[in-house]
Amino acid sequence: MASLAGVSVGTVSNVLNSPDRVSPVLVERVRRSIDQLGYVRNEAARQLRVGQSTTIGFVVPSFHDPFHEELARGIDDEASARGLSVLVGSSGGDSVRELNLLSLFEKYRLAGIIIAPTEAPPLSLRSLASSGIAVVVLNVDGEDLGISSVSVDNEAAGELAAHHVVERGARNVVLITSDQPGNPIMKAREQGALSVFAPHRAVSLEIIRLEEVSVKAGLEAGRALMARAPDERPDAVIATHDLWALGVMNSLLDSPFINAPVDLLVVGCEDIDTHQIAPQPLTSIRLPAYEMGVAAVESLVAASENDTPVPQHTKLSPALVVRSSSSPPLSSRIGR
Repeated sequence: MASLAGVSVGTVSNVLNSPDRVSPVLVERVRRSIDQLGYVRNEAARQLRVGQSTTIGFVVPSFHDPFHEELARGIDDEASARGLSVLVGSSGGDSVRELNLLSLFEKYRLAGIIIAPTEAPPLSLRSLASSGIAVVVLNVDGEDLGISSVSVDNEAAGELAAHHVVERGARNVVLITSDQPGNPIMKAREQGALSVFAPHRAVSLEIIRLEEVSVKAGLEAGRALMARAPDERPDAVIATHDLWALGVMNSLLDSPFINAPVDLLVVGCEDIDTHQIAPQPLTSIRLPAYEMGVAAVESLVAASENDTPVPQHTKLSPALVVRSSSSPPLSSRIGR
């Protein structure tokens, strides 16, 4: 291109990046050469050279969880509206793979990184933030790390579910949750529910911990509960994830003498699309996943526009969505 225009390579660079430094005659000559050669500038490479980017990274544990799908949709929509693109990597729940993705995103100097960590936030996030890359951690409070965070009040989610079954008259409650102590999300939902049940001495509570978050695991737990003697069965099941709740609902298909919600109240959490395929529409705690994604991008943009960004911490509220899996007439629950 420089040879065709009869100018130096430096002049071509100035025309492309700082045309005000070049005389109008030379600008016109270089542009005619560009048109003749059909040259298209590699914008991504240019941004890497100058240390800028219009791409943000998103590290997600898995796309098999509809919650993460909705989260990604919020991130992508808001990024697109702001002229940004999103590079997504799935850690598959593997902390080593998660660290490798973070290192890769740092290498390419992305405009920012949003991460839904597998367990506790990796300490490498702090070094990323100190290196000048905007970082937002999801569903975890990043205040201790000095990193911006967007989360849902998961304790409130557990509280909503517990208050609901108590108000419906439940007296024998089973709480299905995770057996992984490093899972802060499930732990917070569990703690929220426990805080509600603690003062209710008339309510007996049993906790069942499952390793795998799946319909199959919930189905097996439900079948074991339904196989108990009638006076040992729960009258309410709260699951800290909808997939477990859906499994419990399906276990009732094997128990013709046990019906939800007449004999058993079932409440899930996250309000994913399982309520559409459950034997009965599933009551659940709706988490604002899409809104979380939008807020995360907003936080990244705010950080990039500030020379000395202050970490922002946004906590969104869940909402109870009542459907027929837990909504019999209240009088049918009293005095059982």
